[in-house]
Amino acid sequence: IEHNEGDDLSIELYIEKRDEFVSITVSDDGTGISESELAAIRQGEEEDLVHGSGLGLWVVSWIVQRSAGELTFRESESGGAEIEIELSRRA
Repeated sequence: IEHNEGDDLSIELYIEKRDEFVSITVSDDGTGISESELAAIRQGEEEDLVHGSGLGLWVVSWIVQRSAGELTFRESESGGAEIEIELSRRA
């Protein structure tokens, strides 16, 4: 919501319980996540020219990594961002 500049905001949350994993998907209709933000998260470190603008995605990434989970970023059906977190049910 904070990064969506539109007047009509939409956020969807899906939680799916699978045999081995729990999947949490959050999608919105905002402007998406910039490539520079994603590059910093995917590299796992920041540099002078490649860095994130805040701690939110870093915290999510660290939690998922430390939990032996998977974090996936993609464009939502409405053109915004979609983030999927998969965590093991056995951890």
